[in-house]
Amino acid sequence: MIRLFGGLSFEPATPQQGESAPRRVAMLFAALALAGPRGMRREQLCALFWQDRPEPQARGSLRQCLTAARRALAGLGGEIKLDSDATLCRLAGPADAIDLWQFDHLTRRSDPEDLTVAADLYAGDVLAGTSGPEPFEQWAQPIQRAYRRTALHLAEKLSGLAVPGNSAAAIACEHLANRLLAQDSTAEEAHRALIRLHMRAGHPNRARRQFKLCREALHRELGTSPEEETVALLAGDHVHVPDPATLPPAQEAPTRRTSIAVLPFRNLSADQAEEYFVDGVVDEVIAALSRVRGLMVVGRNSSFAFRGVERGPKQIAADLGVRYILMGSVRKSGSRVRATAELIDGSDGGNVWADRFDGDVADVFDLQDSLTEAIVGAILPSIRSSEIDRARRKRPDSMDAYDCVMRAMPAVWSNAQDTAQEALDLLERAIAMDPGYALAKSLAAWIRIQHVIYLRSADPQKDRERAFDLAEEAASLDRDDPLVLTTLSAAHTLTGNLDRAAAFIEEALRRDPNSAWAWQRSGWILTYKGLSDPAIDHFERGLRISPFDPINFNSYVGIGTAHFAAGRYDRAAAFIQKGVDVQPDALWAHRILAPSLAQAGRLDEARQSAKLLLSRYPQFTIAAHMRNPLFQTPFLPRIVEGLQLAGLPMGEL
Repeated sequence: MIRLFGGLSFEPATPQQGESAPRRVAMLFAALALAGPRGMRREQLCALFWQDRPEPQARGSLRQCLTAARRALAGLGGEIKLDSDATLCRLAGPADAIDLWQFDHLTRRSDPEDLTVAADLYAGDVLAGTSGPEPFEQWAQPIQRAYRRTALHLAEKLSGLAVPGNSAAAIACEHLANRLLAQDSTAEEAHRALIRLHMRAGHPNRARRQFKLCREALHRELGTSPEEETVALLAGDHVHVPDPATLPPAQEAPTRRTSIAVLPFRNLSADQAEEYFVDGVVDEVIAALSRVRGLMVVGRNSSFAFRGVERGPKQIAADLGVRYILMGSVRKSGSRVRATAELIDGSDGGNVWADRFDGDVADVFDLQDSLTEAIVGAILPSIRSSEIDRARRKRPDSMDAYDCVMRAMPAVWSNAQDTAQEALDLLERAIAMDPGYALAKSLAAWIRIQHVIYLRSADPQKDRERAFDLAEEAASLDRDDPLVLTTLSAAHTLTGNLDRAAAFIEEALRRDPNSAWAWQRSGWILTYKGLSDPAIDHFERGLRISPFDPINFNSYVGIGTAHFAAGRYDRAAAFIQKGVDVQPDALWAHRILAPSLAQAGRLDEARQSAKLLLSRYPQFTIAAHMRNPLFQTPFLPRIVEGLQLAGLPMGEL
């Protein structure tokens, strides 16, 4: 059996696994198990594990890995087989051969005995404690979260079906709920499951204690109070429910009735290399929809995290918390393009609208506009055409420049320096071909800003100046694009001009309140101003809009920095560490984690954090940090003190 819950393991463990199945082979098993019986395309596996290698070399590595995987499977008694052809690779076997598959099978049933077995199978998060290449990690994250959400739903369901007391179902449900709360103390479904179990077993005092734990966790972590459904479980039993007005305000969530996620369209072109073009079509539709007032749109990075995930539209809608799902495909053949799209109501899986669009490549912008107009008309029929016109982005003059930008887009927010530099090179080519292309200049500016912020710039002052110039030029070309305004705000933040940065980010959010990135940037501006609680609210708003975004680690670091500004050092360390756990390569975050630990009195941990910072950035000094315009904050003296306590070098003032 292959187990993925709580980590990756094989039963029985085999000599082949230990000797000739290296970590990459184990990750291959994990990917194929997560993909399910339909399997994965060879090119997708190459992209997950050998992205940095030329295609022929990557395919050769995959062949070697498949051979080693078959040797490892030989020790499992032949229960699981690895099938592959020129296109696909997949695992085949009975449902109980892989714990994930068995879990999927059992959770679709309603028998308490089946649900009890499913609860026992969930030993923890999928691949907990297991790491792989960054592309694999990003691909697997939404699947991990989806299984955790399924486990939460299972806990609630089982708590209502289990025979009260010490029945096997009640015990399994209690253990499952406690495992989920150990991972996330704000998991209200798990709290409800335990409250329901205690109430049904005739233990109201235990139920009240669990409710208190739930209320305190939600207040502490999210600044909110339990949902009415949770409070209702104690109906008839006296429990103090605080007035929500006494708690820190939480940002109002957009109505689910008018919310949508646009999933990556399938590439039906003969040339799979055209996938960037297909993604570009979807990117532009998301950008346009995001700027339509009255419509909540899930961010691009969260939607694209569901590429290749074997889940139906109803489940994906539930995972993302939206009403509608847009799915479709694009076929490009020579100069002709055909796109099909289907709007699904996630509440019942019904088809709301479907259509087909045909045209030339040169008409791709008209195709995007037609898609946007049709979707808005189906969801918000009262929206005027002028509102749709306002949402459209200024078109580039050069299709070749557009091509470069679409190729660069997936890597613009990458934390990997080489990947980001490749995107920057493409954007510089686009700018050379079309100097009036605002989006290209704005994205190039952001990559240079990241070079400075993430301590990967060989010449920070030069990159800072070039980023500012590009952001200004982009804004002069298209002042209406929220992404352009957000980048300009980031450029002003980088130079320490926080008032100008705040003005631009407010305008960006007025034009696109669905931009998780803009809410994140706003959180950082407020943090640098020392406005901790509003900053945390803005970071959390961004996290809610785009829950599966690969750049969410930056929001966790931001929330931690805001806690530091407020003097809550243990909370600061916890959130910054969470950011580093999500993105282990973000070692630059130790420049605030080390002082957080030091100010919390955890000096041994602070010194270890400082060592990790210096291992990646040996030239780091406190003096250079103090001179950075970005860090001229009200709490800089406490950061400096913490860096000194952590043992980091002062350098020349």
